[in-house]
Amino acid sequence: MPPSFRIGVMQLTMEPLEVMLASARVMDEAGMDTIWLAEAYPWWRKHGMEARSSTVVSGLVARETTRLAIGWGIISPFTRHPVQAAMDARVVQEAAGPGRFLLGFGTSKIFLNNAKMQTKRTLGPMRDAVAIARGVLSGEEFEYDGDTWSADVPALQPDAHTPREVPPVYVAATAPKMQALAGEIADGCLTPSITTPAFVRYTRENVGRDIDIGCTVVASIAEDREEGREGAREIAGMYLANKVQNIQGSADTLL
Repeated sequence: MPPSFRIGVMQLTMEPLEVMLASARVMDEAGMDTIWLAEAYPWWRKHGMEARSSTVVSGLVARETTRLAIGWGIISPFTRHPVQAAMDARVVQEAAGPGRFLLGFGTSKIFLNNAKMQTKRTLGPMRDAVAIARGVLSGEEFEYDGDTWSADVPALQPDAHTPREVPPVYVAATAPKMQALAGEIADGCLTPSITTPAFVRYTRENVGRDIDIGCTVVASIAEDREEGREGAREIAGMYLANKVQNIQGSADTLL
């Protein structure tokens, strides 16, 4: 029996809000499994486009849909403290209902490079972020002292009106060490924006465990084949340029 898979759409948040919400409704009605909301504010502004907050948009999408799973694909713990990320996640869970939210963390070199927030360490911070988000979302008393981030959070009261579910956590990873970390601590690993079948197999080997593997395929829909190809070329070129930039400062996960 072949492994199961789910089909979703990566929604880039530089689209107008009403367009994104309308698209989400269509995805929901068409039977898509998941909508992933990507966030890279300085990158899109660099290209003259506005970007919306994935955490805010995901809550609105949750209220506009009934069955579509909603994932952060991804947000960076370097731009939101993991406690704040957990707080935002709880809002999306409450808006969506049980079992519909997927929490995606990634370093987001695209964000750090363009915001001039360079860091030489990414593995330790990612481990801290996943541990803190899960601990806070458990609703139990939680204390964590990490190398990068820490948290000291009291337990929720028994009658607190909030979801108690800890959502699946996905880690975005291109380099082998980050993929291995995803296999150790996460429920899934999200591969780069342009992924080949060979790279999916490579990722599966690196994670070393039976977790979800998410991959993104660039697509463009048009009446005319050449027009469709041109649309795909534009976004593919932007992502390829981004991946070249991401290599800089990645020694801790590559070597």
